[in-house]
Amino acid sequence: MADENTVIMSKEARLNMERCAEFMARMIQKYGDKVLKKIEKQEMSESVQTDESEMTL
Repeated sequence: MADENTVIMSKEARLNMERCAEFMARMIQKYGDKVLKKIEKQEMSESVQTDESEMTL
């Protein structure tokens, strides 16, 4: 009998989880740099807007 803390997954569930993880890894490799640059650009823009609004106060 399984311990309360032990999670037992079916073979199909493990395969689905592995497929999902592999897909996520591929998407991060493919788009990660682009997304990171977009986030950094957005943060810089927000920072500049905050600085400008503080100057007008």
